[in-house]
Amino acid sequence: MIRILVPLDGSPAAENAIPHAAAIASAFSAELELLGVIDEASGTFAGPVNSLDWQLSKLQTEVYLSRTADTLSERGLNVTWELREGNPAQEILQAVRTSDVDILVSTRHGGGNAQQFRMGGTVQKVLSAAAVSVLLIDPAFEFDSKRGYAHVVAAVDGTQCSEWA
Repeated sequence: MIRILVPLDGSPAAENAIPHAAAIASAFSAELELLGVIDEASGTFAGPVNSLDWQLSKLQTEVYLSRTADTLSERGLNVTWELREGNPAQEILQAVRTSDVDILVSTRHGGGNAQQFRMGGTVQKVLSAAAVSVLLIDPAFEFDSKRGYAHVVAAVDGTQCSEWA
């Protein structure tokens, strides 16, 4: 079965990947895996982690992922979700490796709102190391899920990799 990974950070920008992933999952009877990552405190200047805030964030993320998965399941899709803790880019890449993912569907930025840049930092890190196909969505793009895709463009250059595309 085809597996599609959709990393979500709870932002409206990141959620714009969901209709694309759902359309692909519906067309190919694929399984969607929603992934949320609670960011670890990073850097040497980070203050101590407040345990109550951490647990609240974890619970909110679990509820968010569960509700999103339920909504997609009600549409007849096969959906699972997972919550991880740590560095978002590293955890996304680890999920790609351990979950037998065939395609990663993500927006070019999430809650970081990197609109002045082409991509957010997490996405750049994931793209540089992902060993699967990635569908990168511009969060500003309006996608009509009822209409679906009118055209798909695949760049080919004669190499084996482009032939796989």
